[in-house]
Order: sequence, then structure tokens, then C-alpha cells
Amino acid sequence: MKNLRRLLPLILSLCGVALFAQEITLSEAVASKDYERLIAIYKTSTLDASETATVIREISAAKQKFRKAFMQAVFEKKATDTTVGSFLQNELMRLIKEKEVEDDVEYTKLCLKVAAINSASDIIFAIAPYLVHPRETIRAEANAAVAAKKDERIFLILSELIAKENNIDKIYAMETLMALKDDRAVPALLQELANPNKSVRFFALKAIEAIGSDKAQYAVIEIAQKDADEEMRLKAVSVLRLFKTSPVFYALQNLVKDANLSVRAKALDSALEQKNKRFASALSEGLAREVDAAQKLALLQGLIALSSGGGMKGIYTILKNETSENLLVWALYTCNKIGDKGCDEHLLRLLETRKEDAIQIECVLGLSLRKQQKHLAALFAVLSDTQRSAVVRSAAIASIAAFDTEASILPLFTIYEREKEPNIRAQMRVLFVNLMQAKLKKL
Repeated sequence: MKNLRRLLPLILSLCGVALFAQEITLSEAVASKDYERLIAIYKTSTLDASETATVIREISAAKQKFRKAFMQAVFEKKATDTTVGSFLQNELMRLIKEKEVEDDVEYTKLCLKVAAINSASDIIFAIAPYLVHPRETIRAEANAAVAAKKDERIFLILSELIAKENNIDKIYAMETLMALKDDRAVPALLQELANPNKSVRFFALKAIEAIGSDKAQYAVIEIAQKDADEEMRLKAVSVLRLFKTSPVFYALQNLVKDANLSVRAKALDSALEQKNKRFASALSEGLAREVDAAQKLALLQGLIALSSGGGMKGIYTILKNETSENLLVWALYTCNKIGDKGCDEHLLRLLETRKEDAIQIECVLGLSLRKQQKHLAALFAVLSDTQRSAVVRSAAIASIAAFDTEASILPLFTIYEREKEPNIRAQMRVLFVNLMQAKLKKL
């Protein structure tokens, strides 16, 4: 302890020398125009506003390589103070004035990154010119900075850009609105949906999509239903997926039955994305009148996704009239998944008229779902028919097992006696034992 007391004055003295040495180092760096040392001091030291202003004053007069190195130091330090902000604003404006943006894209992007977190009150006006720069990466960085700052004044700037006759500026302003995602921009965007320039109208739709406000729903519905340009219609239909409102619901119901196949397909995607079972009836009606095979399949898969037959009209139409094996299998699978008893007559008919294994298996499995005793005869007929494939007959045994009834014992035994296929015999034997055990328990 005594030794520590003796050393304390020396320690304090050394600290004082160190602090003084730091002050001298800054002064020396300024006096000698040693910009690298100035930047190093800024990076490693906690400077007050006056000292920071001194560093910035010197760096501002230095060559660009030192200004760039200092900006990197500011970025790494995540400095937000207004003293740095004034230097940053000057750099952003200088790059444009001296036409150096294209010559040094990376430095420009670095300045915009720093601007995103800086607290200088008017920095937004230094960022604004970059929102309409021809280079996409510059605009993207400027948009990110504007979105991060959330400065209300940007809407005045964007409103002026959109009001101009220059369509390129309009589109660039819409890019910024896409980044901001603020529904206050919707009225201006709705006006641009009537712009004669297709690119402007398309970007207005994209901005509305990014914002996701249902304030735009009626205008988007109008384009989806009536626009003369197919690309505009498809984009509008895609945007409708975002709005879970009654007007949009009824619009999509009609659009899944539109005369244009591409529109029907896109409307189906939008409807399914809303995960609303009420769309099932429209899908079923659309399926009943659909002529395109791929769209028929998409509608069937849509009904599976919604877990609803939508009145079953579409599925029954496929089961009754379709010739494609793939579509019939999907229709049968949908029927079985939903479990509608009205499918049974179609299952029985297809079981006799179609010979494909996939169709027969779906029919056999479907007949066991509701466990109606009247279907046992058809299942035993399949099992006893040695002309059918082993996999179909095996499926029939599995379906018979689902009934778990004593009425199956006698016909099962009769078929077993004359069965030659070892695998079928083995499967029947297991079922027979299980049925007998169940009967013994009751006795």
C-alpha cells in the first residue's frame, strides 16, 4: 500500500503528460499538415466539437484521397454529429458540382451511407439530387438513406418531381416512394396511373405494391379488369393479392374466370395467396369451364390448398368429362382429400372404365373413406380380379381393412383359398387374422 501511495504522484504526472502529448499531437498534425495523423487521431480519440471542427477544417482543404480516408473513418466510427454533417453536405454537393460522381461511384455511395445516419437537419437536401441520378446503384443508396432518415420534407421534394413532365424523374421519384412505403404517397401515385406513358403507370403500380395500402384498391381493380395492356393487367392482378377487402375479393372471383388465360392464372395465384376458403366456389366454377390443361391442374391444386371443393361442380365436371390420366388422378385425389360423398358414383364408374393403376388406386382408396358397406362388394370384386395389377389389388385389401367388419371374413376367406400370388396371400392372411381376433374379442 505504501509503495502504491509513493507511485500515485508519478502515475498522475504521467497521465497528465499523456493528455498533454495528445493535445500537442493534434496541434502538430495541424501545423505540419499531416493529414494521415489527423485522420488517425480522429479515429482513435474522443474529440470535442471544437477539435472535430479543427480536423474537418484541415481535411476539407486536403486532397481528395484524404477526404475519402476521413469519410471512411467517419463511417467506421458511425459519427452522427452535425459538425461532420456540414462536411458531408459539402462533399455531396461538391461531387455533383464538379461532376465527380461517375468518376468515383464508391466514394459517392460511402457519402450516402454516412448521410443515412447523420443528424444534420438539412442533410436531406444534399441527398435529394442523388434520387434522380442515372446510375441505379447511386439511386438505390440514396433511397436507402432517405428511408432511414424518415424526414417529412422528402415528400415535398418527391411531389415536385412527380409533378414534372419529365417521365424519368417521375419514375425515379416512385423508386424512392417504394423505399419509403408511406401511404401518404398514394394520391400522387393514383394520378400517375392515368399517365399515357406505360412505364410511368407500371412504376406507379409497383410503388403502390411496395406501400401495400388498400386506399388504391379501386384504381388497381379497374386496371386489372379493363386495361388494354396485358402487362399492366397482370401487374394489377398481382397487386390485388395484398388487399384483403370485399371489393378485391369479388374482383378476384371474376378474374379467375377471365377470358385471358394469363390473367386467370395470375388471379388464381393472388386469390390463393389470401388463403381465403371463400374463393373455392369461384375456383370450382372456373374449373368447370376451363379448357387449358395446366390451368385445370392449378385450379385442382388450389382447391386442395383451400381444403374445399367449392360446391364440387368443377371436380365433378373433370371426373365426368376429362380424358387425361394426370388430371383424373388429381381430381380423384382432390375428391378423396375433401371427402365428398358425391364422388362415390364417379369412383365406381372410373374403377370399371379406366385401367390405369394410378386412377384405380385412387378410386379404391376413395371408396373406403366413408366406410359405406355397399362399397365392399366393389372392393372385393377388385381384389378377386387377377387381371388387375398387384398394387391395385393390394390397395383394395388396405381399403377393405379400413371397414373392420365381420362381413368381410367370409368373402375374404373365399378369395384367399384360390389366390396364387404370394404377396397378396400374405396381406390377406394378416387382414383375416386381424378380423378374426376382433370377432373373438366380441365373443
